[in-house]
Parts: sequence; C-alpha cells; structure tokens
Amino acid sequence: MTRKRAPRPKPVTRRRVSPVERMTSAHTPQERARPPQPLTTDLQHAQAQQEALSQRNTALAQEVQDLHDRLAATLSDLSQSVVYGARTTRGGQPKRRHAAGPAENELLQAIVDQAADGITVRDITGRLLFANAAAQRFAQRPTAGTTLPEAPAIWGETFDPMGRPLPVEVWPISQALRGETVGGVEWHRRLPDGTRRVVLNSAAPLRDAMGTIFGAVSITTDITARKQGEDAVQSVARFPDENPDPILRVTREGTVLYANRTSAPLLRCWHCAVGQRLPAEWCAKVADSYARGAVMEVEVTCDEDRVFSCILTPIAKMEYVNIYSRDITGRKQAEKALRHAHATLEQRVQERTAELAQAVQTLEWQSSQIRSLASELTMAEQRERSHLAELIHDGLQQLLVAAKFRLDLLSRGAAPAIREGHAEVARLLDAAIADSRSLTSQLSPPILKTGGLLAGLTWLVRWSRETHHLTVHIQAPLHDMPELPEDLTVLLFQSVRELLFNVVKYAQVSEASIEVAQKSESLNITVADAGVGFDPTHLRAEGGITGGFGLARTRHRLELLGGCMDIVGAPGHGTRVTLAVRLPKAVPSAPAPEQIGEGVSVPTAAAPVPSEQRKIRVLLADDHQVVRQALAQMLRAEPDLEVIGEAADGKAGVERTKELAPDVVLMDISMPGMNGIEATQQIHAECSGVQVIGLSMFGAPEQTAAMQQAGAAGYVSKSAPAEELLAAIRTCAGRTSSQP
Repeated sequence: MTRKRAPRPKPVTRRRVSPVERMTSAHTPQERARPPQPLTTDLQHAQAQQEALSQRNTALAQEVQDLHDRLAATLSDLSQSVVYGARTTRGGQPKRRHAAGPAENELLQAIVDQAADGITVRDITGRLLFANAAAQRFAQRPTAGTTLPEAPAIWGETFDPMGRPLPVEVWPISQALRGETVGGVEWHRRLPDGTRRVVLNSAAPLRDAMGTIFGAVSITTDITARKQGEDAVQSVARFPDENPDPILRVTREGTVLYANRTSAPLLRCWHCAVGQRLPAEWCAKVADSYARGAVMEVEVTCDEDRVFSCILTPIAKMEYVNIYSRDITGRKQAEKALRHAHATLEQRVQERTAELAQAVQTLEWQSSQIRSLASELTMAEQRERSHLAELIHDGLQQLLVAAKFRLDLLSRGAAPAIREGHAEVARLLDAAIADSRSLTSQLSPPILKTGGLLAGLTWLVRWSRETHHLTVHIQAPLHDMPELPEDLTVLLFQSVRELLFNVVKYAQVSEASIEVAQKSESLNITVADAGVGFDPTHLRAEGGITGGFGLARTRHRLELLGGCMDIVGAPGHGTRVTLAVRLPKAVPSAPAPEQIGEGVSVPTAAAPVPSEQRKIRVLLADDHQVVRQALAQMLRAEPDLEVIGEAADGKAGVERTKELAPDVVLMDISMPGMNGIEATQQIHAECSGVQVIGLSMFGAPEQTAAMQQAGAAGYVSKSAPAEELLAAIRTCAGRTSSQP
C-alpha cells in the first residue's frame, strides 16, 4: 500500500543571519552613540550583553535542532528512495515501499541543496549515498560511494575542543548507524587544504516501517565565525584587567570612568576613585589633550619613590581619554646611577686609556710572537717524533720479528751445528729488536697514547733507571686522575722528561722525585732533586746558564696553554720545579697500572678445556702482513694448532671472531682504526669462551696491564722466543702438550 503524503509547502527563501550579525545587530546607532558611563554602568551593560548573547546562543541551538528535525523528516523519504533502490528480495526482485517520481526527487534535492548546513546520508554499511552542496564544498575529491574510513581524507581530520583526535568510530554518524541519536557535538575540523573550522554535528538513524535501521543522516553546522566572535568579545573584555600596567578611562572633563587593578598607586596619588574627578591640574591636561586631539606623555611620582609615565590618548568619537601608564622607576634609578658612574669614571678612563692602549699593543705583539714560535716548535717536534717512531715500528721492527719467526721455524729439526748458528743469529735479531724498540719508545712512547699521562710518567721512571741509572720516586694518586687533551698530555710528558734529563746532566745526583697532585681546578707536577742547584733569577730566555733555553721554552709553552712553571732553588740546595696547568674538565680515568714483569704475562684464568680430539683453532689479528704470514707458517707447523683466519685491524678481528668462533685470538695492540685493546674489550664482552693473547713489539708493563684490564688472558712480546708464544696458546686453550 502506498502512503499518501501531505502536500509540501513551497520553499520560502530566507537569508540566513549569522551569529555574529545577530550579536552585532543589537548595537543600534542610539546604543553606539550613548555617552560614556561610570564603571558600574559599564559592568551592568556588559552583563546584559552577556545574558543576551547566551539567549541568542540558546535560540540558535534550538533553531539548529528544529532544522535538523525538519531535514531528517525530508531526508528520510529521500534516503529511503535511494537506499531501497539497492535492496532486493531473496528472489532477486526489487522491493520498494514507495518510489518517488523524478519531479519529487528533484524537489527534494533542491530543498536540501539550499540548506547552509552540510547534510550527508549513509547506508547501514557506512557507504555515502548523498551529500548536499554545502557538504561537497568541504570535500577534497568526489565523495559518491566512499566509506566511513575514507572520510578523514575527504572532509579532514577531526578533534575535540581539547585538541584530541576523534576516530571515525566515535563520530555522530557512526553512533547513529548503531541506533543512537546524537545532537550538537562540537568538532574542530582540519580540512585537507590545511584550514581549520569549528562545527556542530548532529546525526540520527534512518528506520524503515519495521523499525529496522537502514542508514543514517548527518547535519554539520559551521560555527567558526560565531566562535571567533565569542572569543574576540571575551578577549577584549579581559584585556584591561590582564594588563600589568595601569590603564584608566576618563571623560574629557576629567571624571574617572574605569581603572584596572594596577592603577591603585595613581588613584592614591590623585586622591580620587572611579566616578570622581581628577585633580584640577590633571583635568586641564586631559581637556588639553582632547581639545587638540594629540597624544601627550606626562610623568608622575607616586608614593614618594615610584615614577610612572602616563600617555594620554584622546578618543574623539567616544568623548573620553584613555590613560596608559608604565612604571619607569627602575629606569629612572638606572639613569641616575649611570649619570653618577659616568661622571666618576670618565676622568679615570681618559687617564688609563693611553696607558692601556700601549700595554695592550705590546702584549699582543709579544704574545703573537711567542705563540707562533711555541706552536710551530711543538707541532713540528711531535710530528717528526711520531713519524720516525712509526717508520721504525711499521718497517724495521716488523721485518726483524718476521725474520726471527722464520729463523725459529728453520731451526727445528736442523743439525746441532746449524742450530747453534741459528741461535747466534737469533741473539743478534733480539738485540736489533731491543735497540729499535728503545729508540721508538724514546721518540714517541706508545703507552702515552693508550694509557695517558700517568702511564707515560710510570714508563719514564723505568726508562730513566734503565737508560741513565737515575732512580726516580713517583708519587701520584691511583684514582680520580683527570683526563687531559692530547696536546697538553704531550707537553707535560716532554717537559718532565726535559727536567729529568737536566737532573742527569747537571744535578750530580742519582735520585729524583716526581709528585703529581690535583688542586682545585689545576694539575701540578713537581720534579725535585737534592743536587747542586742554581739561582733561578739568572735564567735567561736564550741561555745565560747551561740548559736555560730548555727551561724557558717549557715555561713559554705552558703559559700559552694557560699554565705556569715555578722554579725554587739555590746553589747547593737542589732544585724544585713545579708545572701547573688548568684542567679543562675533571674526568676520572682508569687506575694507574701496577708494576708487572716484562716479556710474557701468565694467563689470568684458564679457558674452558676444548675437546682433546680436535686442534686448537687460532685467529691472527695484526696489521702487518709479513708478521701474519710468519706467525701462520710457524703455527701450522704445530700438530695441535690450526690457523682458521686472519684480520688486518681491530674491527676486522672482532667481526672474524664472531664469524669463526676461534679458541684463541692473537691480537696485536697497535693497529689502525680500532686498536687491539678496544678490540679485546669488545670480544671479551660479546664472545664468551674466546681467549685473547696480546702481542706487541713493546714489553712495557703498562701495556700488559691495559690488555689484562680489557679482558686478555695473556700477553706476549713479539721479541720473546717462539716456545713462550706456543706455551701461552696451549695454556689458554687448556692444553699441556702439543699432542692433539
């Protein structure tokens, strides 16, 4: 049965009045022209406006709800005609309650399109069936047939008034599809083009004659202009009281209409209140400013010590004058103090200017000359020392070690006479290695770079005893030593070595002492002896006494780095030289290494015993190919050893260890990039069960201690006999003999 519908009234075209127009329309010319009133009247008027605004908002909300109800009724028929066109019976035949004619559909479409609000209709699956012209204006692309998950990309993302994103599941249209009617939900929408709008959204389900939900309709009202107007009105209303400076409004006759809270000092000074007249003097100023239409600035002193700058601004159309004030007491006091200081210091500045200019010019010239000389000497000397040490270490020493390994390999199984000759050659090679190693250490001790200043000084003590038979007693803290920059470390090391060399040459004693102490923000190193001594006042920059140039050069270099050198001495009473430098930053470093025997260190702990049925798997890590080849040839000659891989630097050594999982790694200490100490630390932390034996041309105990602290199980000098290296490998692997 077809339901009869009542005839529809003809649409009445009526211009939609915005909320802002409604709010502003109340201000008639009579209202705008009303004369200024005292603050009490203004507050009452503001309250009345606020009540009127609240009533208009309520009426607007009711109007939106009525519009929603009318449109919902209209759209119900339109939506059913659209939706039912897609519904079929089980037999495949369409089933429709009522099919609207083309003229009726066009009329419904025209009515909905005339609405200023956005109207959309979706079926029960959330697919968009209809969107009027207002809704289409906000769309980024065609909307027909789109689903709810696609809505944010088309109409923009939505947020609640607190700025929190609103997922599609909580949109009113989604709730309507679940059977709920939602009205007046405020959204903040960010459109695809980046603009932001504030809207009210309502939605209701669409039901057929059986009450079954077959879709939902949503109405969106743009209230951006209304919200902006409300915010603007509230902001303007709050502005005077939020201002930290005094603001007043007075009539052109001088009556105070308004004063914010911070205007109290001015009102006390003028002995008046809101609604009363200003003093006669200020009434005249206000009248003059209004009559001339000019802004005036007047200073006034209040409470005996506060000074305000008052700016009188006439508002001719409203027949009142605004007074904007600012507390300038601090500025006035500063100006007074500045004038006094200027008068006092001007003469003194003039007197000292000429003297300082001359002194600065002299000091700058001297500093530039000394700085340039000291910098060039230090850098050139260090570069040449390091270069020579590298040439000897990377060339001569490695060739000597490789020759020694090859000689040891050749001597195995040879006749006794040949073995004696081989032993003699081995002794000569050991002597050559020792001499080259000593020369390298003197030029650039490796321990200075790897162990820091304290380790370098410890090495210097031993070197002085072995080379010059000078016994040096060192006193230094074992903990909390600061970490120094490399240039400062090198300078202090070279300075201490220069002082010890002077003791050997001139003090005529066999003992000296070194004391290292940290005081506040400086590091002090004192070198003392009880020798013949000298008078420090006779020290000249380029000689005057023997060794004078070396001490002067050391002093100048320290001064350029912000340090100093103090010399205390007298003939017959010894000498005490203190080097002091400012610490850039106190950073604790590792404890000082303990004294350990040279050559070979015994493994600190035995590794897990591998299977006696297989060979010991060894990985070689050394940056010199000739040494790796000699070591590999020597190890392969052993029946229980197997060389499974090689690495040319520390990083490659760590990677090969993770890949091959050897039993023992022979790790050279001095390698480019990641050195052997850093590689050992990483292997010890990441590869459990792998034992590391350190190798180096140097047998210094500091390097032995550094490797052991990094996790190495042993340390062998490259100049040690091959039997010691083989024994260390088997000990680390838990073997006691060469039988597999």
